[in-house]
Amino acid sequence: MSRAFLLPLGWMTKVRVCQSVMSQLTFGQGMHALEVSKDNLRTMRASVVRVLLHEEHYSASPLALFALLAPPALDPAFVLQFSAFRLIMRMHPSDSDKSNLSSALEVHSAKEDGPLTRAKQIRDHPVFAKTFNDFLHNRLSPSWEHDLREEYRLKTWHSLCSDRAQHFAGTWSGVDRKRTLALVEKLTKQADVLQTQCDLGLSINPDPSEDPRAQLKILRQLLIAG
Repeated sequence: MSRAFLLPLGWMTKVRVCQSVMSQLTFGQGMHALEVSKDNLRTMRASVVRVLLHEEHYSASPLALFALLAPPALDPAFVLQFSAFRLIMRMHPSDSDKSNLSSALEVHSAKEDGPLTRAKQIRDHPVFAKTFNDFLHNRLSPSWEHDLREEYRLKTWHSLCSDRAQHFAGTWSGVDRKRTLALVEKLTKQADVLQTQCDLGLSINPDPSEDPRAQLKILRQLLIAG
């Protein structure tokens, strides 16, 4: 991840690069209890944020970035849980498997480590609890992954309202992402066209005040309280 910070790449390319290395972080998730401190999670989040913003030192909110600008799958706190959940799903494909899992969780001792301990953590997780319960009772909808990401975003806005009320107060119900990001998408298209023209020698870099790339960077910072 630290090497990705040095890459002269656009936003979406950096998003894909970060996604490609997440498998290293999630290797073996679901087999043992997750033990990661808030400080470690904060450090892991910061590594991703530095790559995306191309800023060694930043004042923005990582939670807002993952809830609004970047896929939740780039947030270590989300992807560690999601990877474990997917493994547990694969380990319990049939109705009888799910029934046995549900019964085993009721009598499982916290002193024992293993897949059951990890499943219990997911069952009690504030974001994953409903999805996990739906899985056990065969109620997962075809859009469950999308619904889970939206639940994560909503919980994140709740956290932001409490922890950064000076910036995000009033967003307890989440935000309208489509409207909020409308200008981001417009500037992204303009920036892509300009960058292609510059790469081909068909254009020169405009004044920063008229450069959609500079405007886009500033707008992203504003949206995440940078």
